Amino acid sequence: MGTFLASILTPFRSNSRANRHTTTRGEKVNKKVSKGLFAAVAAVLLLLGGLGTYALWSDSETTDSGDVQTGTLDLTAVNAGQWQDVSNAAAPVDIDPATFRMVPGDVLQFTASYRVAAIGDNLTARITTTNQGTNVIPAALTDWVTVTNTATFGGAPIPSSVITTADNGKTVDVTVTVDFDRDTPDQVGINSTVNLSQLQVTLQQERA
Repeated sequence: MGTFLASILTPFRSNSRANRHTTTRGEKVNKKVSKGLFAAVAAVLLLLGGLGTYALWSDSETTDSGDVQTGTLDLTAVNAGQWQDVSNAAAPVDIDPATFRMVPGDVLQFTASYRVAAIGDNLTARITTTNQGTNVIPAALTDWVTVTNTATFGGAPIPSSVITTADNGKTVDVTVTVDFDRDTPDQVGINSTVNLSQLQVTLQQERA
């Protein structure tokens, strides 16, 4: 590196000694050019020195660590559901809610089934049923009509309504029961509508 620098600078040093007592306009220009060349050489040397720092050894390896997959949580309707008059529990009768008219003492039930997809090593979910419609029970009947929702596995209660991976593939039966109190007096609640058009069944993951 030193020899390289010396070979570049020697002609300019010799020329400077031979003509140090004579200063012309051309020499002033040459001095400026010399200074510029010195600066360029210095920049090249700095660049070469900087490049040298990237000559360090390095190595890397790639390991096949495999893939990680996610599970699933899903409810799929198995049927459209069915309304029944279960006032006589021993002999339930299918009904059409669009034409059936309740009277005090009636008990009606709606049942629908849903298949559970629950896959995940640490998966825990809770199943809930809610009636999302507005004015589910009209004001005139709030003291005389009750609506209850239940979810079971083939008629067996779901402990704490909790679903786990062990329940994957099972069928949940959701039942809505409407009970019109037989002791409803006078004409309370006549020509009223119990709005159950928006039954919502939810399977929500829980995490401790």
